[in-house]
Amino acid sequence: MTVQVLNGLNLTVKSGQTVALVGQSGCGKSTMVQLLQRLYDPQDGEILVDGHDIRSLNIKRYRELIGVVSQEPVLFGTTIKNNIKYGRLDVTDEEIERAAKEANAYDFIMELPDKLETLVGERGAQLSGGQKQRIAIARALVRNPKILLLDEATSALDTESESVVQAALDKASEGRTTIVIAHRLSTVWAADLIVLLENGALAEKGTHSELMENKGIYHSLATAQSIQTTEESEMGQETPEKPSLVQRIHSNMSTGKFSMSENEEEVVFSEDEEEKKLPKISFFRLLKLNKSEWPYILFGTLAAAINGGGHPAFCILFAKVITIFGTNDDVWIQHQINIYCLILTMIGVASFFTYFTQGFMFGRSGEVLTMRLRQMAFKVMLRQEISWFDNKKNNTGALTTQLATDAAQIQTATGPRLGLIAENFACMVLCIVIALVFGWELSLLVLALTPVLLTSGFLEFRALTGFANRNKKNFSKLERLQRKQWITSGLLCR
Repeated sequence: MTVQVLNGLNLTVKSGQTVALVGQSGCGKSTMVQLLQRLYDPQDGEILVDGHDIRSLNIKRYRELIGVVSQEPVLFGTTIKNNIKYGRLDVTDEEIERAAKEANAYDFIMELPDKLETLVGERGAQLSGGQKQRIAIARALVRNPKILLLDEATSALDTESESVVQAALDKASEGRTTIVIAHRLSTVWAADLIVLLENGALAEKGTHSELMENKGIYHSLATAQSIQTTEESEMGQETPEKPSLVQRIHSNMSTGKFSMSENEEEVVFSEDEEEKKLPKISFFRLLKLNKSEWPYILFGTLAAAINGGGHPAFCILFAKVITIFGTNDDVWIQHQINIYCLILTMIGVASFFTYFTQGFMFGRSGEVLTMRLRQMAFKVMLRQEISWFDNKKNNTGALTTQLATDAAQIQTATGPRLGLIAENFACMVLCIVIALVFGWELSLLVLALTPVLLTSGFLEFRALTGFANRNKKNFSKLERLQRKQWITSGLLCR
């Protein structure tokens, strides 16, 4: 269904004049500002600037003459200087400082450790709302705009920040044609012209005093807002402050009672809530995700098996070298040493290529698996409900870490683990074969004792793991008891 936003609107704004657009939501205020920026063209009528239809003007040159400050400032994760510089890329440092002073931002910027080179964080997270808004104003002023558009620039700020930002806006409006959109009528009382829109049409216009004398729609809105503000201030004075948790505990203890509701305990000890146990994933399921890279895994496993056989082969050659020195024939010793040196060199060169092949093949398959897991995880994140993102465990940093770090760690559980298994298995088999060839009696005795050695090692591992978990649980219980004692002694408050 198509809805007509503006209906027969005719408004003239003089050069250097400050005009405020007020009215109920949906009356067409933001549409007027967007039309003036030529984000889209009107179906009927025309918009004239200095007598020229904006559709006949160069759009890039025209928009360079406009500065916009919106309700929610958009700052990038870089320095304050670069954020201001985005208003005009060829701006000088002197012009940046002048714009910051005009926006009442220069003083707080100079108090920061790195001043203009201070990083604002992701979306300006390191700054307060008023500071972000003043930087956005400086970014608009650095363009030296002829037309300044303020789209509810102070509606999301508290009273103290609003007064500072409003002073910056008043200073920025001097000598410029300014169009202000506001819901708080207290911020536009000093405007040269106030235009009230209703159902996309001009309902009233004039100065604040003129509109109040007419006792029309504007008078009703201004009166309602002043009454609401008065009621809120009176309620803030009459409503007793809710006692803190420690104050209630001291009150109960003075009467010989002590109680704590479930909600309060949940708030204080929310850090001790046990995390949900994640499902266990089998090794073969991970290999199944990596099955399309089976050629890389196959060659990597063969290279790992060859690498595993190199250790016992080196041991045999080392023993052979020792036996050479059992004779006194220097010529024969030198001849044998030259042969074994050549053999060891060939084994070293072969190990270089096999280790390189093993690392490359498993690395290649692991990177493909990491990319696949990141895509799967990202698709799952995009399909979650909005409430899922409200959980503090699912904030931007945690989700980014899962995509960047957790997915990369999983690759170590597939190819490299399979390579380690193949390398150790080849080494173990070759060692058993060599042991049986050179001394089968002692080899059988050692193999018979192998189950005993494995069992004792397993029991030792279980015992050490049990002690570690038990100490961790005891520490958590002790920490909870200490926190409860701190609460009762008044050392910990909400």
